[in-house]
This record gives sequence, structure tokens and C-alpha cells, in this order.
Amino acid sequence: MRKLLIFIVLSAVSFCLPAAAGPSVPFNLVFNKQNENVLTFTEVEPALGTDSEAVDEASSVSFPSLMSEADYEQYREAGVLPASIAAYWDVYGEGVTIYLTFGSGEYMLMNADSDSSGSEAYKKGLNYNVDISTIRSGSINLGAVGFKAEDYSSGDRIYLVGSEEAPESNASGRVVGSVTLNLGLPLPAENGIFPSGQYDGLITLNLVIME
Repeated sequence: MRKLLIFIVLSAVSFCLPAAAGPSVPFNLVFNKQNENVLTFTEVEPALGTDSEAVDEASSVSFPSLMSEADYEQYREAGVLPASIAAYWDVYGEGVTIYLTFGSGEYMLMNADSDSSGSEAYKKGLNYNVDISTIRSGSINLGAVGFKAEDYSSGDRIYLVGSEEAPESNASGRVVGSVTLNLGLPLPAENGIFPSGQYDGLITLNLVIME
């Protein structure tokens, strides 16, 4: 279908040019490649109407570092270390499912310090809260997604879009959306401190397409 559409447009231009007479005006002819899926993380949600090609990718997100007691006191009242990153998608399919998974094991964050590999801190790891917000409206059910650190278990998913088939109102099968992931790493209770080390984890954005 895409090849047929391009042929018709090009042939219309070629036939019109010899018949043109009088003043002329320059113009641009732009072809957009259709059905190219975009699935990525970005620092912030793009403004509504932003082209997918203009969305900047982000490869990481970090919680604030705690190097001193003053650093702890800065976040003690809130009780969590904050961080955020956004997920963006512009995908096609008769039906699409988009979901997030966190971590790659029992915990969302693991102590990556090789000197701590045998310690209790490394074995236990850390979990963080996940809350989702968005500047968009649509099928994302914000009241049903997210979880608290203490409720997380390995393999938990957050479904952003779940559908078995494209709705009649969206016959093209195109699904565009974005969400902001608001993360909160709880501080240890009773003015405690984290075991020292570098803690690493993964957030994975998954897409399942029904053809």
C-alpha cells in the first residue's frame, strides 16, 4: 500500500510539470515512513504534538548521592530520595501491550560494589516506590499502576497500555503515549543509613504487538 501511494503522488507531479505555464513557485515534497515503531526512555515527557523523530533518548536515571550526614538531612523530611524518567512510545499494530518491569532479580537495585558481593547488604538489595503521572489523556489507567517499595516482588509489571485489538476509533492501529515515572527510594528508618556502595538496577520498557 505504501508503494502504491508513493507511485501515485510521484506520477501526478510528473504529469503536472510539463503542463505548467506562467509563474512558478518552489515547494517541498515530504514523504513520511509509516509503521516505524518508536519505543524509548526520555528525560521528560515531550510536549503534545512533538514528532517522534524529535524525541531525545535517555539511557539512565540516578537517585541523589548520599555522601554525608548533611545529604541525608536534605531528604529526611520527605523520607525518600527522588528521581524521575519518562517513557515514550509511538507504535503500530492490530493490538499492542506496553508494560514496564523493574530490576532483574529479587530486588530492584543491587549493590554493585564487588567488595560487597558477600555482604548482607548485597544479598538484600533495595526497592523503590513507583508512581506514574502523564501530561496526556487516553487509555492509561493511572489509578491502577505503581507500587510501594515494600510491596514489590520479582517480576512485577506495570501495564501502561493493554489491548487485544485496535479499537474501531483507531483503525490505523497507531498508539502514541508517554508517562513520567516518579521514583522514590525510602530512606532507612530511625535515621539509619544505607550500606555503602554503588547500587544499580534496570527499568525495561516492553512492547508486544499483535499483527
